[in-house]
Amino acid sequence: MTGKLNPHWMKDRNLVKCRPNGNKDHIEWRQKVFERDNFRCLDCGKRGGYIEAHHIKPWVKYPKFRFVVSNGITLCRNCHKPTIKKEYKYQRYFQSLVSKKLSTS
Repeated sequence: MTGKLNPHWMKDRNLVKCRPNGNKDHIEWRQKVFERDNFRCLDCGKRGGYIEAHHIKPWVKYPKFRFVVSNGITLCRNCHKPTIKKEYKYQRYFQSLVSKKLSTS
């Protein structure tokens, strides 16, 4: 299946860029998310170890929110793994965790 019949087809494919893991904006966004969350997984509370900055609203569908700190959440690798390809299921939950964090800060 090609074109509009393909489930992965996007009208504005040119707006989608590869994830800029080495990009200055991405590095700054990631650091700000980690600092806001005190380098702690907001899901399980684990501090230290390998943590990842996760986009709450998906990178591809929400380009305007790519570098908005409130669209990020710090997760440990174990909590981040189940969210891959299922971001929409966790969106409200993660937004509530970030809201709680912002209201207590």
